[in-house]
Amino acid sequence: MKNYLSLIPISAHVHRRQNRLTLLCITISVFLVTAVFSMADMGNRMQTNNMLKKHGNWHIQLKNVPEADAERIGQSADVSVAAWTDVVNYGREEEYHIGKRKAVLYGVDEAYITDIKNGLKEGSFPQNDTEILLSSNAKDAFGAKTGDRITIETPSGSMDFTISGFGEDDEEFNALYGTFSVYMNRKAFEKYGLVRNPSLYIRYQSQADISRHVSDIKEEYGWADENIEVNKALMGTGALGGDSGMQEIYMIAVMLFILILIAGALMIAGSMNSNVAQRTKFFGMMRCIGMSREQIIRFVRLEALNWCKIAIPAGVILGILVTWGVCALLRFMAGEEFVSIPLFGVSAAGIVSGVAVGIITVLIAAQSPAKRASKVSPVSAVTGNAGDGKNMSSAANTRFAKIETALGMHHAVSKKKNLILLTGSFALSIILFLSFTVFADLVSLIMPQKSNDADIEIASSDGSNSISSVLLDELAGMEEVTNVFGRRSCFDVPAQFEEESLSSGVVDVISYDEFDLDCLTKDKELKKGSDISKVYGNSRYVLAICDADVPVGIGDKIRVGSEEVEIAGMLKMNPFSSDGTSGGKVTIITSKETFTRLMGIAEYALLMVQMEEDVENGDVEAIRNAADNEIDGEYAFRNRIGQKTGNTYAAFMIFAYGFLAIIALVTVLNIVNSISMSVSARIRQYGTMRAVGMDEWQVTKMIAAEAFTYAFYGCVAGCILGLLLSKGLYGILIIPHFPYAVWSIPIVPLLVIVLLVFAAAVAAIYFPAKRIRSMVVTETINEL
Repeated sequence: MKNYLSLIPISAHVHRRQNRLTLLCITISVFLVTAVFSMADMGNRMQTNNMLKKHGNWHIQLKNVPEADAERIGQSADVSVAAWTDVVNYGREEEYHIGKRKAVLYGVDEAYITDIKNGLKEGSFPQNDTEILLSSNAKDAFGAKTGDRITIETPSGSMDFTISGFGEDDEEFNALYGTFSVYMNRKAFEKYGLVRNPSLYIRYQSQADISRHVSDIKEEYGWADENIEVNKALMGTGALGGDSGMQEIYMIAVMLFILILIAGALMIAGSMNSNVAQRTKFFGMMRCIGMSREQIIRFVRLEALNWCKIAIPAGVILGILVTWGVCALLRFMAGEEFVSIPLFGVSAAGIVSGVAVGIITVLIAAQSPAKRASKVSPVSAVTGNAGDGKNMSSAANTRFAKIETALGMHHAVSKKKNLILLTGSFALSIILFLSFTVFADLVSLIMPQKSNDADIEIASSDGSNSISSVLLDELAGMEEVTNVFGRRSCFDVPAQFEEESLSSGVVDVISYDEFDLDCLTKDKELKKGSDISKVYGNSRYVLAICDADVPVGIGDKIRVGSEEVEIAGMLKMNPFSSDGTSGGKVTIITSKETFTRLMGIAEYALLMVQMEEDVENGDVEAIRNAADNEIDGEYAFRNRIGQKTGNTYAAFMIFAYGFLAIIALVTVLNIVNSISMSVSARIRQYGTMRAVGMDEWQVTKMIAAEAFTYAFYGCVAGCILGLLLSKGLYGILIIPHFPYAVWSIPIVPLLVIVLLVFAAAVAAIYFPAKRIRSMVVTETINEL
């Protein structure tokens, strides 16, 4: 042995069983931080990929400027890609058609499709003025394929082309309006006289100096802000930052980092304190053979860092594997917005954060036990006294409890530092648990799961009630359709209220079919005291929005036209606004029969369709064709099949509750480990008590009293601070985005974590009590 530090691996091997749970605590702390930051990084990468897919890979667009000047800028040395584009009929006001549907014509450079928009899906870009690239929805609409001849009807005659391939830069636009996109090369655009107002898209080799480029161009050419459009969607991601959503994600990650750091430090410190107390005689012997106090401190710190050699790599690897698993879950189970999430991405930020929390946690945790070990007197080794050498200021209070219970409680509270560390670690586990439930609430609000979520929506373009009920009946008869329901609406209808201060005004009136009304009850969207049964059929009852700005309540009567209706129930939030609030506007919901009687309207403003799970594109086109035949004029067709959030919601809930389960596991392990080591540190005291007549049951009660004292203080502190932090996080993360949301005490999570703490305390009692019962008295007294 060259020096005292050579004893560290020997000590680690001898005490590997006692150190096992401490290693597990470090591993879990590293794992949690690595997983949280890695998922935040993967989310940022996914958002960048989605922005590139949706908005294109360009930095600035030059509009309404001389072509020669724009061409000169596009040929600059710091430009990576520059591509021209022009468009005809984007507003669908002109008569350009393919079959019955309107067409939007683009004249573009090849780089626009292949490099800027990454929109080429099949075939090739048109190489001459007789070829076109067609949007992909044409394949399902009329079975188009590469090489087919196609005719475009224009105000000046017909144009015939050969389809060279399929691709597009705006799928959502074509899906919404039922249009086809037609891409020609610029030579064809000029040949047919379609040139209108070309613009140049530019992508620079580096994103770092975009602001400088824009300023230089404006200054050199004297252009205004409207001549240069910056791709803010792309610029708000990645290293440039600026995206509030990602900033919130990283803020949550940093908060979790701090909480996990504190919780880990307290757990490990508590474990190490018990470990040091258990090895008091060992440190006294080391002092006897010449080890100084500074060497003792260094020994304890390096012994703790020695654990990191195993725990940190294990935590990092586990964090990476879990990140891969969550990414795979989101990619294959969740909505199509997660298709671009990296599957096997490795996050440097996640790894560095995990390693940092492991090292920092251990160093912080080792500080107090190291100082405590250094203060052990050599006399402890000579006399065999494993106590801390301090005089007890007071004896156990036996006035309100039996001696064994009083001693157990006294053991817990007599060493203030150990009490603070143990109860603090329990409390932080509860705080983490309660705080993370806010994330689950946030996910539920961001992705509300409604029974009446539609796969397809067909809406009149101007919001009027112009969709015949014949279309609803036709769609209901289709085999792949499970539910069809519609809504009628009239806005700013004159109304009179009972309140004198609201003697006149207006209301918005919206009808719900029976299925829609059923879903309100199913989704628990009605305020307590509502009676929706009165609203069905041809009745004189309605529902209204519940809001602080809405001056009506259940039982109030409103005169609409020549009739008076009564409010039978209130909705908790406004389903017709983006933020769930009413803005002070009174909105009432009626049955379809009541709406027809009040307003005299039988047509619909909106039809919603729910379809089978295995729906195909051909089925969607069949619905669109039916709408084409029955609706005169333009209408909006929203295909939300790929946008439904059920799987995404499930994936996030699995992640959220998986995180909570890990926190619960850490809580259990920490309690079991702490109580076990605390008992081990006092093993000779228990042996002495058994020698003077204390039986096994009394010893168990004493251990139980100590364990439940820690649990009680931990629950009190954890519940108070956890609820305060939960309310604060709710106000920061949820209220600004969902003003109608109201924080309430999370009763179920609170009961779960408190019961879990006390259940863990019961489990923690069992194993050390069993160990003491299995040892003979003489063996217990002589235990080192």
